[in-house]
Amino acid sequence: MSIQEIINTQYDQILTERIRFLNNPNNADRDHDLRVSIRTLRGLFNFLKKEIPASSFETIDTNLLVRLKQLIPIFLRQL
Repeated sequence: MSIQEIINTQYDQILTERIRFLNNPNNADRDHDLRVSIRTLRGLFNFLKKEIPASSFETIDTNLLVRLKQLIPIFLRQL
């Protein structure tokens, strides 16, 4: 499996967990699974940081952070 396939698989996992979360936002496991899938993808990028051009890495990392911040209001609603 190539790195691109791994990244695509993890991104698909995020999309799946997002749908699961939106279908059942009161289930603590759903928001946990979504956050873990996002952190896993960010961790993968951090692991590959040395192999990705700095400008590309910063763009990717910033985009992932923006997406995560968009989810924060959803998570806070549950408190």
